[in-house]
Amino acid sequence: MAVKFTGKFTIWKMNDSDKIIDEHTTKGGKSYIEVMCSSASKDKETGKYKTDFSGKLRFWGQQAEKFKSLDIQAKDMIDVKEGTHTNNWDKEKGMMFSNYVVWDFDPIEKKENLPKQPDVIEPAEPFDPLTDNSLPF
Repeated sequence: MAVKFTGKFTIWKMNDSDKIIDEHTTKGGKSYIEVMCSSASKDKETGKYKTDFSGKLRFWGQQAEKFKSLDIQAKDMIDVKEGTHTNNWDKEKGMMFSNYVVWDFDPIEKKENLPKQPDVIEPAEPFDPLTDNSLPF
């Protein structure tokens, strides 16, 4: 049984490379991509962020195509809506492998691209039904 996960992840360049996507093909001819990423949480005592996860996320099929079609660069973030974590034992290599597969995600907009919010929000004029001129009578 797979363990489900969600969360926000920062995308990084692949080790010793300028690319962020590593493309693979299985022995059966199916293709998938992997990306390096990390997630962090804020330590309540120190106020500093600590890395909770650092590794590869795998994208299959439509999600791989979606990732490749977006202009995601190193240090951009994605919000994983649905993912699964599995472990596989390789008898020949005598090793356990963990797989983190993303089934649904959305890119997170960069803060500099978002419109600036006003510091003070002016209240709207209150509605007064006794003085409203738009009434039909």
